[in-house]
Amino acid sequence: MAEGDFPFQNALRISGGQATVDADGNCIIEVGGSRHRVSLLRAGVMFPRDARVIAWDAGALRAAGSNPLIVAEAVSEGAREFLRAQSIGYCDEGGSLFLPLPGSFILIDRAPPKREKRAVKGILSGRTSLAAHVLMSADRPLKGVEIAAASG
Repeated sequence: MAEGDFPFQNALRISGGQATVDADGNCIIEVGGSRHRVSLLRAGVMFPRDARVIAWDAGALRAAGSNPLIVAEAVSEGAREFLRAQSIGYCDEGGSLFLPLPGSFILIDRAPPKREKRAVKGILSGRTSLAAHVLMSADRPLKGVEIAAASG
């Protein structure tokens, strides 16, 4: 992972820090004159339930001497509150960053990115839809030839 690959790199530059990768592949964050080892956890859209589940993994990383940072597509307000209370870092595609490190604290709080609206689409389309309609409206079992004739 190169230096430019970190989604929170610009936020760290604004805060006077930088992120690099050491020879072992660990993320090293330098901010406030200190070096911190940070382990990245990948997540999709995170809700409070998901945050509670990933907190177990974060606890194991913390016990190993690393600071957990969740990289997610989006983090809901409830999940943000939970993660802040547990001192677990997060960043998302909307540009938010919460990074609680010993001796420093970075919080850039932006609105979560809007998710695409869920559209209810028809399961069947075209001729299959017509054939299914004929089958559902029939008062008796139909043969293939009868379905074809009734659906046109």
